[in-house]
Amino acid sequence: IARADLAFVRVDEEFIERRAKWLQGWASNLDQFLERAPKRTDLAAPYFHWLLANGKEDELIERANSILNSRAADPVGLWFSGVAMMRTPEGAAAGFERLKEAVENGVERIFPIDPDIKRQLGFSEKPAG
Repeated sequence: IARADLAFVRVDEEFIERRAKWLQGWASNLDQFLERAPKRTDLAAPYFHWLLANGKEDELIERANSILNSRAADPVGLWFSGVAMMRTPEGAAAGFERLKEAVENGVERIFPIDPDIKRQLGFSEKPAG
């Protein structure tokens, strides 16, 4: 998680090179961890977010699909691959379905989803009371 904190902090030019060194190995460490604890994909969320923020959709989809190959209903794999797929016209429909499936499978136990996004996905707000 410390790498995630460093990945998103705004820094000056002098710090960029140092930060890049600290982020090295993040992917391989995550892979090793998920080999030992495959259900802990919640720990992949910060790295997947970083991949999205840095335009690495292909790597993200590959990694998410790897998770989904063993756990088809994994909400983290579904959510992040869905977001990446929505960035292309040919992947938008399938990406939309993955986002809906992620919500249905409890992605909000891992991180919050904006209510407006949930409405766009076809989910209504829970009635009060």
